[in-house]
Amino acid sequence: MNLLLMWVLLALWGKAPVPTTKTSPDKPAASACRQLVLDAYGKLAAAADSKQTQYIEFKATVFYRVPGQEAITSVATTTKLTLTPQQTHLVSDDVELLKDQKTTVAISKKQGQVLITPTVPGRDEQFTQLLALRDGLLREAQLVSCASVSEGGKASQISFSLPAPLADAYQIKSMKFWIEPASKNMQKVELQYTKGQPVVRQVVAFQRHQTGIKPAKDFKQPTDLVFDAQGKLLPAYKGYKLIDTRAKNQKG
Repeated sequence: MNLLLMWVLLALWGKAPVPTTKTSPDKPAASACRQLVLDAYGKLAAAADSKQTQYIEFKATVFYRVPGQEAITSVATTTKLTLTPQQTHLVSDDVELLKDQKTTVAISKKQGQVLITPTVPGRDEQFTQLLALRDGLLREAQLVSCASVSEGGKASQISFSLPAPLADAYQIKSMKFWIEPASKNMQKVELQYTKGQPVVRQVVAFQRHQTGIKPAKDFKQPTDLVFDAQGKLLPAYKGYKLIDTRAKNQKG
């Protein structure tokens, strides 16, 4: 599993074990709605673990309040993620990243910077723990509503609220999911954060997901993203600051 897919799977984990709360058992229909969300997340995780190339495109919109102001501002970023058994290639409005098991190359257009680091071993194994935490969080959350909606096609809109211990631990007030029932494809996810947080709400809309396609670009190694055959930065990155920590890590 690739670390970057965690961006797709959102901030539903990331802190301490899920606090245990006393929630009433779901009724059969509600239980099916909760299971649909778990199945949709499971499908995303299975796709990322597949030996076939995966292409996922999604738009993330963050709504936040500037300190001292009442107005809410939003910023949207479109991300294109290509996953192969050997590499992860992410392209967003500002950042491009290519990694394999040995090397990670990240480009920041806004900062005018190219960063090359060793890929940290063991990070991928963390995903198994995160999935377990995700399951616990969704199972402990309180189901608020589950209804069919017509938003770009038929979908089930499923909403959850978090009991106080969960809301305090994760700073998330509620979660809403749009899922196509027949295919179990996740269409959109919305997180509402607790009061006092600079980020008010976050929405991730999945726009495209293809399996078994040929990557748009083929790189033998991550450094091919920024270097030419002579080992010099490509013209597109002229003037960029190059930070390469590989030698430093090897010495240490």
